[in-house]
Amino acid sequence: MTDKYHIPTGTKIGSIELAVNNLDSMTDFYTSSLGLNLIKQNNKSYSFGSSGSDRELLILNERKDLKAPVANAPGLFHFALLVPSRKELAKVLLNLYKRNEKFDGFANHGVSEAIYLKDPESNGIEIYSDTQSELWKWSGDKIQMVTEPLNIDSLLSIINSDEKFGGLHSETRIGHVHLKISSVDKAKKFYNESAGFKITRSDYPGALFLAAGNYHHHIGANTWRSKNAPACDADTLGLQKFSVVLPDLLSLKEISFRLLKDDRPVISQTDSSLVTNDLDGIKIEFNINPL
Repeated sequence: MTDKYHIPTGTKIGSIELAVNNLDSMTDFYTSSLGLNLIKQNNKSYSFGSSGSDRELLILNERKDLKAPVANAPGLFHFALLVPSRKELAKVLLNLYKRNEKFDGFANHGVSEAIYLKDPESNGIEIYSDTQSELWKWSGDKIQMVTEPLNIDSLLSIINSDEKFGGLHSETRIGHVHLKISSVDKAKKFYNESAGFKITRSDYPGALFLAAGNYHHHIGANTWRSKNAPACDADTLGLQKFSVVLPDLLSLKEISFRLLKDDRPVISQTDSSLVTNDLDGIKIEFNINPL
């Protein structure tokens, strides 16, 4: 499509749904180490949210019949939990350290400060806090992001070393999702042209960043491990679906119309949601549930 539709400001990433092999060990990690609360249980499906909130951020479905996806398959690179302040990020970091969790890395991206790790089944996770948006640097409509060392000493200095960890702050949400994709062009076609996310950065080799409104990114996508890979297999462990929360019913109808025009199949649809796949077979639910 050639018209310049932009998905509306106020659109957010809602939740991440994973198929897991061992629900008990994964529950322990996400509650004890990351500080999520178990808010719903339905047989072998558990839902988690932040402290004092019943908003679903993460859904784990136990599937012992499934195997891990091949390493280069499209799917989840990481999902990112956005905490509301540096202080909250420091609390999470200290708790992870005390629990001897292994870190994949730390970074200052200019627009954010981030911690990277994996859960017990190797799903990638980022925990981050944004810097002041007034200080973000833009070149036209493209965000300037960097990857520099995180000043861990500065971060930890804002809390006491014996501070109790009470779980993730109630304002924590899914800030963005970063996907493994087979082709940047395919990602542009679906997330930019069909869904209407604005491209906020496209000059990083093999990667693409997109957002609603003036955020740095709600969706990241890269081909670093998955270039030219076939579509993902739905019958594997790992990412089953992520949700995009729209601000109103009109926005949902617009997405439905645009998917129809672009011959994108809608897997299921209700008055308040629709489920489809991107061009790599990654499942997305667009809905208007309140954040």
